[in-house]
Amino acid sequence: MKIIVKSLKAAWPEGVKLGDVVSVDSEVIPDSLVGKCSPAPDDAESVAEYVPPALPDPRDPGSALVPLHTMPTAGGDASALAAAEQAAAAKGKKA
Repeated sequence: MKIIVKSLKAAWPEGVKLGDVVSVDSEVIPDSLVGKCSPAPDDAESVAEYVPPALPDPRDPGSALVPLHTMPTAGGDASALAAAEQAAAAKGKKA
């Protein structure tokens, strides 16, 4: 299948730009590209071939997965976030 690039917010092959035609080894548009491309005519010349990004292997210690305990919290500091929640709860009790 061939598709026309409509948005660059996807893992397109290097050098691909808006309006380029890319070959996809599939009969359907991959989920990650839905809304970012449209079907191209079969006789269109493609400039690249889409290869889906590899998923990290959770068994591999060098994997790109980030352990939950290292992920930042909404406020960037868990203790500051907990203190803010306690302060908000205390205000609610005084009212």
